[in-house]
Amino acid sequence: DRAKLTRVLYLVDRAKLTRVLYLVDRAKLTRVFYLVDRAKLTRVLYLVDRAKLTRVLYLVDRAKLTRVLYLVDRAKL
Repeated sequence: DRAKLTRVLYLVDRAKLTRVLYLVDRAKLTRVFYLVDRAKLTRVLYLVDRAKLTRVLYLVDRAKLTRVLYLVDRAKL
């Protein structure tokens, strides 16, 4: 949902993440995690609170969700 995604973008560095999201289709949100380097990905998930983080991960395909979590330090989740 674009409304939920917008709320998340508001919490992160729009100059970096928004630019990436603009290059991909909403249905292919998983590509965002692939295009963003590890440093930026960790920062994004770190800035998003647990409630909204769940919404973001919900948009990601469950099969690829494990890969995303693998790239992020579990302590920061």
